[in-house]
Amino acid sequence: MGNSNITLIGFLKDFFRNKQLIAELTKSDFKTNYIGSFFGLSWIVIQPLILTFIFWVVFVVGYKATPIEGVSFVPWLLCGLLPWNFFSSCLAINTNIITQNAHLLKKFKFNISLMQVVKILSSLIVHIFSLMILIIFFQIKIAPVHITIFWIQIIYYLFALSFLLWSTSLIFGILQVFFKDVTHILSLILQMGFFLTPIFWSPHIIPENYLFLFKLNPLYYIINGYRDSFLFQVPFWEDLTTTIYFWFLTLFLFLIGYFLYKKLSPKFADEL
Repeated sequence: MGNSNITLIGFLKDFFRNKQLIAELTKSDFKTNYIGSFFGLSWIVIQPLILTFIFWVVFVVGYKATPIEGVSFVPWLLCGLLPWNFFSSCLAINTNIITQNAHLLKKFKFNISLMQVVKILSSLIVHIFSLMILIIFFQIKIAPVHITIFWIQIIYYLFALSFLLWSTSLIFGILQVFFKDVTHILSLILQMGFFLTPIFWSPHIIPENYLFLFKLNPLYYIINGYRDSFLFQVPFWEDLTTTIYFWFLTLFLFLIGYFLYKKLSPKFADEL
């Protein structure tokens, strides 16, 4: 259950104290999703492989999509679509994870936000496998992209994306306990966000006077970062203003999530 007296440091320390539990639960969640089915772990490879092939057939073979900023369309597209899918699907799951684990709150003194971290880590493993498929795709003749030192900074963007996901998961997951419409509201936000995030379109088509509005979306920073790392060889510190804004917003969202947890988690058991 929650503790209204927990400090921010205590809240963070709770995750370090339970790192072994988080690791075991992550392993269990991963096995539950992929072990035991007919194809098992093969799905981690099959899904992104099929997705990549479909996009290549539809956009390159079918629609004859032209390169964007000198890069073949499919790898450019996948650098935006993969992080979006990781973020949106995991956030949707984490929004309901507290209500789905109500039995833990009623039986144990349990920090339910640990379950959100578990789901993020489990989904992150799948996302990394998807990136490995993307890298393999880069190396074939369909859309060759050369390996550079800038690929290393994808680790930074993975951390940034995961932390953003945790911050937003805290907020929506806690609010969902008290306001059941949050799931539907989030669904609308994600639907609009898909089109307002540069996944299928390039930021270069937006007039400079209005581009700042799209940069308010933190996923803009992440998706541009993926493309800068894999495709354009741009260091993450080059756009310092956007970097500072992203971390200011992400930390602000995390503090809101912590504040909501501190104030509302003692009431979880009564609401669930």
